[in-house]
Amino acid sequence: ELAAVYANLMLAISQIFTKLAIPNLSEDDFLSLKDVSTQFPNEGLASLNCHLFKLQTQELLFQNILLGDKLSEFLTSCTSLGLNLLCAMHLAGGLGARAAEECFFTVRNTPSCIRHVRKLGSSMVVIPDYCKQRKMSYKQPTLVVKFLPQGLGVALARYIIFVKELEARVVAH
Repeated sequence: ELAAVYANLMLAISQIFTKLAIPNLSEDDFLSLKDVSTQFPNEGLASLNCHLFKLQTQELLFQNILLGDKLSEFLTSCTSLGLNLLCAMHLAGGLGARAAEECFFTVRNTPSCIRHVRKLGSSMVVIPDYCKQRKMSYKQPTLVVKFLPQGLGVALARYIIFVKELEARVVAH
């Protein structure tokens, strides 16, 4: 039953990408993505791989949203896509360590936040990372890494590199 739900989520994700006219990401492009773990802003997965989202493609999509009066539809689709990806991540990678990790995922670095979705080798991973006011590790590892299926990894990379960049541009406008 869970496999069927996961398959339906991946189908819905694919349909939203098509509806938004988001570019595909080839397996070669996916495997060559650059990613680093850093605390500095603008060094996340999208920024390091900006060559994949060509400016003319981005401009065309941007103008299509604005001129076609599709702002509401675009933002609704972006939200739906993010939630579907989040559900798929939890189905594929298992539950988070605490309820707080169930509600969000960050896709960019900020000075105060470590990204939860990263590319590690040839896989996308989810790393729930949090800190407490007092250490209570009980000699447990500090990070729990969830490796995701490659199809979901590619979808997450497309979301981070293409959708979040376009969404930020539309919202800033």
